[in-house]
Amino acid sequence: MLHEVNWYTIAVMLRDFLRRFKKKDGTVLFNSIVDREDLIIRIGAGNTGEYPAIWILFGSEESLDRQDKVNGATVQLWIDMYVKGEAEDSGEDYDDTCYRQIYQIEQEITYVLPMFQRYMAENGIYMKLNPLAVLSDGDTNAPVSVSARYVLDIEWHKNRL
Repeated sequence: MLHEVNWYTIAVMLRDFLRRFKKKDGTVLFNSIVDREDLIIRIGAGNTGEYPAIWILFGSEESLDRQDKVNGATVQLWIDMYVKGEAEDSGEDYDDTCYRQIYQIEQEITYVLPMFQRYMAENGIYMKLNPLAVLSDGDTNAPVSVSARYVLDIEWHKNRL
């Protein structure tokens, strides 16, 4: 039985964490994508063609069988990633520009998840993160644009009030 729903709180905190995170060298995440300065990280779907973008979508929140003193559930979030190809020839292999960008985003999300987990614990929500899959759009619009989905299960717990 769900005693509390936290998917939105977790999604907001993930969005804000991804927006603010700085690497040890002071650079921001997703620095290698085309038009990084235009990157939109939001909760919910945006507009078609709004690239580059990362949309954090709600999949589900399901109860866990836990003791009465612990509140928790499993949340599934879908992190949709949208990138575009380069407008001009950069000297790189044009055909895989989008794939390289999606791969970098996936790598950086995977890299920061343990730090996000610690950040959430500092804010009273203890989590076990389980990245389930990375799914492709099947190259529908490649090499102009590519999208992918990072499926993340989050088992969260906190003490009941």
